[in-house]
This record gives sequence, C-alpha cells and structure tokens, in this order.
Amino acid sequence: MILTEHDKTELRKTLRLSPRQIEIVQALLDKRFKDAEIAEELGLSFRTIGRYLAALYDKVGVPGKLGLVLRVLEVLGYISP
Repeated sequence: MILTEHDKTELRKTLRLSPRQIEIVQALLDKRFKDAEIAEELGLSFRTIGRYLAALYDKVGVPGKLGLVLRVLEVLGYISP
C-alpha cells in the first residue's frame, strides 16, 4: 500500500507523525517487517530504526509493529476501530 499525500497529511495531523516516522510506516505497509530491511531501505542503521520504532509505539500507544500498522489503517479509514 502506498500512502498518498492526503494519507500523509492525515497521519501528521492525527497522530502527529514526523516525515521520517511516516517513511517508517510506509516501509511497514510495504511489508518490510524486519528492522534490518527498513534500515537498508531508508539508509539508516539498525539501531536507529529500533529507536524510531520505540518512539512510534509510544506516540501511537501500541505495543508493536502490528498494532502500529492497524492504528494507521484505522486512522486512514481502511478498517473500523
């Protein structure tokens, strides 16, 4: 799934995500579930991705990647709460 500009604006507004956080969410939606895959795609270190994900989980209030993806899909109206 590719996030549209409208989707990105909604995530910035509703979840207060930064552009980099949105890139990480996009990588998850592209089915890159391993931190190393996300790191390689974005040109960041494995540890940096881990820190970004931990911050995302705290910000969105979810325990992990699945919860993050589900919350994003909920905010964008693809699934019901």
